[in-house]
Amino acid sequence: LDIDRGSSLEIYVDYGDVDRNGMLRAYDAAILLQSLVDIGPPLTLTQKVIANVDGSTDESGARTLTAADATAILRRLLGIDPCFYVEGCQAKSTATPAQILAESGVIERFEQTYRIPLEIRAQAHGVSALDIRLENLAGVRITDVSGIPSSWLSAVGPEAVALAGAVPTTETIALTISVEAADDVAWDQLEISVTPDGFTPHRVAAQALELPTDLALESLYPSPFGARATLDVATPETAALDIALFDVLGRRVHTVESGTFSAGVHRFTIDGSALPAGLYILRISDGKTSIARSLVHL
Repeated sequence: LDIDRGSSLEIYVDYGDVDRNGMLRAYDAAILLQSLVDIGPPLTLTQKVIANVDGSTDESGARTLTAADATAILRRLLGIDPCFYVEGCQAKSTATPAQILAESGVIERFEQTYRIPLEIRAQAHGVSALDIRLENLAGVRITDVSGIPSSWLSAVGPEAVALAGAVPTTETIALTISVEAADDVAWDQLEISVTPDGFTPHRVAAQALELPTDLALESLYPSPFGARATLDVATPETAALDIALFDVLGRRVHTVESGTFSAGVHRFTIDGSALPAGLYILRISDGKTSIARSLVHL
């Protein structure tokens, strides 16, 4: 390329067009969110420049990408904002930082999954983007997140979650982060980083794992039951559980489950398709304690 001395070359950048197909789409925001949580192909340097629509940089001057960039893409796509920050709209440095309160509830174990409750309450102008990351704890992998606002885009990775919506919400966001982890994980070391709208991260200490204190039948439904019934059983330690149905004469008529289970809450299903209608006794035993409940089969 030859350029005459004294002439200038203008380079046009299609900001927000992360997949570089010539169109701005919600898919561009989705690709960006996926890259933030380390799923999908990593972005190229050019894609990172295109995706950095709010122009944010870190202390060293390097470009930083957050879920707030995905929010900006959605807002531009829907016509809420006429242009991006990097194109001359309101500078992010002059925008009002999102104000949130973030709290983690007590970690619970259900079967082989641990559930971490995280409540985020936005104040003032609300929040439209969240970058959430689990820190200081190796061997923990995120498998699912529930409670995400229905109109928001989301990406869930093994250690992080990125959420973006076009319109800020002031409602409380109650998330449940489900993770897989080894039995000996030191949950008191877990810290959750929550960054609203690409501003300052909030550090949230997770509350220690809470295990049941006694053998208990947490729930049993429906009751009476027809073809199937579901029960949740809590055990305070690894135990050999025996769960069975007995008729009114005390005869064992159906084994629901028999085996060794770790501490926590476990879900079982009673298959009543081969049982005659009538009154039964459900008995749950761990070798030390027994629980009995009457149950009607229709």
